[in-house]
Amino acid sequence: MLFRTIPKIISGELRVPDAEIIVEDDLDELLKIIKSALDSLYINEAYLIEQEVHERSLVFRFGLYFYKRLEKLQNFSKLDLDIEYNRDLVSSANKDPKRTYEHPNGIFPDLILHKRGNNNNNILVLEFKTQWSKEKNFQDLDKLKELTSPNQKYHYTLGISIVLGKKRDKCNFVYVRDGEISESHLVLNKGDL
Repeated sequence: MLFRTIPKIISGELRVPDAEIIVEDDLDELLKIIKSALDSLYINEAYLIEQEVHERSLVFRFGLYFYKRLEKLQNFSKLDLDIEYNRDLVSSANKDPKRTYEHPNGIFPDLILHKRGNNNNNILVLEFKTQWSKEKNFQDLDKLKELTSPNQKYHYTLGISIVLGKKRDKCNFVYVRDGEISESHLVLNKGDL
């Protein structure tokens, strides 16, 4: 079973009663799915990469490959995969954007794996950049730190900054957990997760 239903404890306090939390084996499975989706992106979308298209085009294509793999796993398939999802829809009446301390006007994560309608199952947040873009991923890392922080309301289990290279083995990855760059998943520069 991919998820275990137990209370999640943060700083001695119950965060979300009876929330499903992701365990380390599940994170490893997600990393394998991300790797496979990236492989497919580089194999099937070489033209887009060669043309140095905008990251949104590549995130969309990556999302298709990623979702196709998630569907095959029963518990992951129950989650929602969204691109540039900016709503904090705890209730159907709430149409407010996702906000953080550093982004009080709203935040637009590139891709998230979550369950819409609550913040109990915010599993994965991905931010993408391309090596050919003038933009750097510093703001993305700050965003991931906020979205994974136990001091914020979203509490994503894992955030990953992915900088897409012209070749698959030139991708760079930075993992963020609990609001910090993760020591258990170091920055990898050889294109491997």
